[in-house]
Amino acid sequence: MSHTGGALPFRSGRMDKNSKAAKLPQPVSTYLKRMYTDTVSPHTQACSFAIDYYGIDNVMYHDYRAGIRRRASSFWKMYGSASDKQKLFYSNARRILGLKDPAPSKTAAQRERRWPDRPRCGVAKRRLQPCAPGLSGPL
Repeated sequence: MSHTGGALPFRSGRMDKNSKAAKLPQPVSTYLKRMYTDTVSPHTQACSFAIDYYGIDNVMYHDYRAGIRRRASSFWKMYGSASDKQKLFYSNARRILGLKDPAPSKTAAQRERRWPDRPRCGVAKRRLQPCAPGLSGPL
């Protein structure tokens, strides 16, 4: 569910009262808490409530609106546990959306070991840099 679940978490108590009339095996709130949500909300308190209601494993940090982007630091302060921060800012999205971890990038030392005699060429400002001594200007 988007936007911290909207009003549903707040209405779940009333829906739970009607669970028996609907002949549901469990209260509605039990099913709601299985869902996933994000932190797109202008209110830090709503985001905090969503994390408390759904549980840290079912919430992903999202900074869709520019005004919300600056609140990442307030989330960082609210949840002191390193594992909670890891889940909120990274691993929940990977798990929920089925994303793979990016391949680790090679360091300069690893590249040097693989191609020790390769000339150092690069692209800067959409212009190729010279690869051999004595060349000047873009290639």
